[in-house]
Amino acid sequence: MVAVLLVEDYGVSQDEDLMRRIAIENYRYLAGETEQVAHGVFVDRGHKYYGALFQLGALMAERALGLEASETGRPLRGIYLLRHLMTHMSFVLGALFCGFLAFRLTRRWWLGLLAMLLFLLHPRLYAHSFFNSKDIPFLAVFALALLLTHRAFVRNTLGAFVLSGVAVGIATGLRVTGLMLLAAVPMMRALDLWFAGSAKEKQSALWTASAFCVATIGAWYATMPALWSNPLEVVDLVKSSRKYDAFSALFGGDLIHVDTWPIHYVPTWFAITCPPAALLLGTIGALGALRTGCLRPKEALRLGDVRFRLLLVGCLVVPVVATIAMRSTLYDGWRHFQFLWAPFCVLAALGAQWVAGRRRVQQAAAYGATVAGLTATGTAMADLHPHQQVYFNFLVDRATPERLGQQYEIVYWGATYRQGLEWLRERYPARTLRVGDGGRRNAGRNLRILPAADRRKLAYSKLGADAYLAEARDYFRLAAIPQEPVLHRIRAYNSTLLVVTSPMLGGGIPQDVIDARREGFRDASEGRLVAADYFTIRVADNRRLLRYARTGCSEADAAVRFFLHVFPDDVADLPRRARIHEFDNHDFAIRRFGGPVDGNCYAAVPLPDYPIARIRTGQFLGGVDRLWTAEFALPGVRAARDARNAGE
Repeated sequence: MVAVLLVEDYGVSQDEDLMRRIAIENYRYLAGETEQVAHGVFVDRGHKYYGALFQLGALMAERALGLEASETGRPLRGIYLLRHLMTHMSFVLGALFCGFLAFRLTRRWWLGLLAMLLFLLHPRLYAHSFFNSKDIPFLAVFALALLLTHRAFVRNTLGAFVLSGVAVGIATGLRVTGLMLLAAVPMMRALDLWFAGSAKEKQSALWTASAFCVATIGAWYATMPALWSNPLEVVDLVKSSRKYDAFSALFGGDLIHVDTWPIHYVPTWFAITCPPAALLLGTIGALGALRTGCLRPKEALRLGDVRFRLLLVGCLVVPVVATIAMRSTLYDGWRHFQFLWAPFCVLAALGAQWVAGRRRVQQAAAYGATVAGLTATGTAMADLHPHQQVYFNFLVDRATPERLGQQYEIVYWGATYRQGLEWLRERYPARTLRVGDGGRRNAGRNLRILPAADRRKLAYSKLGADAYLAEARDYFRLAAIPQEPVLHRIRAYNSTLLVVTSPMLGGGIPQDVIDARREGFRDASEGRLVAADYFTIRVADNRRLLRYARTGCSEADAAVRFFLHVFPDDVADLPRRARIHEFDNHDFAIRRFGGPVDGNCYAAVPLPDYPIARIRTGQFLGGVDRLWTAEFALPGVRAARDARNAGE
């Protein structure tokens, strides 16, 4: 019921169109329309190995409801809302599976309820449960696989292990990480075989282990059409799960490459984004399981709940250690490890059982603290709505303005663009606006989920636009997005999530810039530093300003983009995120610092305050090609540096 009320509040993530296209490719393959499950971009980038089961289910649901007509030109709003609702329902089912598993391990209904609530009340995962159809369904099926695996070992029947194998196979079909359970269950049955007291018990262990493996592999292949034509491609599947397209991301204030992250990367992300109550109880539960395993080693090796609790701990540790060993690519914190939340919540329920103890006073204190923790998390989720995906706990600085955004990536691939579009619609109700986002297309995706009345007043533009939207991760990195004037900021924890900028709607260029621009043309004729093709570049007298000028400038020329790389005299003067490149990137569009005036173009670009060794600038041609490049040192910089060194 809550999901139905809230589903319209969440935006569209960058991956949603890709996952739907994967479903369409698989559907065409199953229908005999293509000879292979994926081609073109999917083969090149390995996307055909993404699990197709949930995506196909969502595609079948939209076609059953008559929403597939959207592909012919109608709005995709209904499809996005349906996919969001289905993804969230899988999240709710995952919470139920965790609750049942905690109940089976503790025989306490309130501990099962606690595990379910802890599962649901994770702010980041709650927001992801609407727009992340990659990881959330796998989290839910992984929880089901754990539940059915525990049931199989308790019942010890062939049918129970077949059912468990099917669940593990489906999980592996969604994410190859499910192979962990394919290895763990036969190892546990091997221990049962070792400790078996009779031939019948040994035979049972062999048959059930074999049935589990066959069921797992069968379900895996059945839900992976990409493997049907060539089952040996499973090797490529495992390899492709390790490496993805690489880029840089903020972590602890440093700009690191996503495939060269430090060892503590995943534990740190998990710790700082986990609700404190759950983090404490889960840690206690994991340590308690390890302690029991050390004190009762025989029970840890034999069939029983002690061994299964150690399996839950292994589900937390083994994937992280394996990822560190393989140096796999990781995006967006611990997004690839969201499935860890299922075993962690069950361990948290076990930790709560240990903390509560047997004394009534101790139980009352434990219950009260747990309820207070859940209430605090729920309050934080309400305050952040609908941006719960940016949740951080008290372990990081959330109070200092912009501090959090300078330390960590705090947004997720376009999900905040919807609120920026809604603000524009409310702020300018009578105008029809073109919106851009520097070519990211996230604004275009989120336009499709808006109501029809809003879509009629907003249009996505790849080139010139009336207003530009940019998430924090893109704002300072995309030259195609004007950075001034800023009309609106969406913020959380005193840090910017998304900005709305517009040279057109912001009142025009300030008067002092207009005056400097006209003066700049006269200065350019007196003495110029660089003349490259059409634009003349001159350094202002105070060496804190670059002036770009061109006579006979058209509207097309006014939309020109320049690259501007400032190399400091001392790399330590650079912002931390820029030190990896050893220069400061100040790429800009000419409209940002100027524009056309009386048939001429001019831009006055401010330079950083630190001592500058040299400057490299030039003009973009189209996307990334360069029409021309100029590189030079600022007048007087070398003499000033020599004088400073002599003084030292």
